Amino acid sequence: MDNNEINRLVAEKVMGWTAVPSITGDYEIWLDQAGKRRYTKNPSLRFVVVNFSEDIESAWIVVEKLSTKWQWELVTPFMKDNPCYASLTLGGKTDWNDRADIAEAAATMPLAICLLALRAFGVEIEDEPNVDY
Repeated sequence: MDNNEINRLVAEKVMGWTAVPSITGDYEIWLDQAGKRRYTKNPSLRFVVVNFSEDIESAWIVVEKLSTKWQWELVTPFMKDNPCYASLTLGGKTDWNDRADIAEAAATMPLAICLLALRAFGVEIEDEPNVDY
């Protein structure tokens, strides 16, 4: 699964956005729950879903949305070849062993956030982007 597919899943499943066809049918417009158009800030990619999986500013929208229900832990690697780590705990409470309810590791923090958010919403990514741990 590539980053574009992950971005689409995050937009739909996590953020609750809806894709509607343009008037000409050449592209899709993503609308948030309030009906506001949502797409990337990059003018050359004008009608692409926000790049949650590669842009930390966009991924932070996901963190903020889930923060009302979940407590996040985000750990960046000390060494550049180590993965980024993100975990979620429901209501800030851990189980008896103080472990997070769900966790994900990925090559970048935005990708780890996206994969974790999708898991929190019951979406399992079977073909995750390759990460050397």
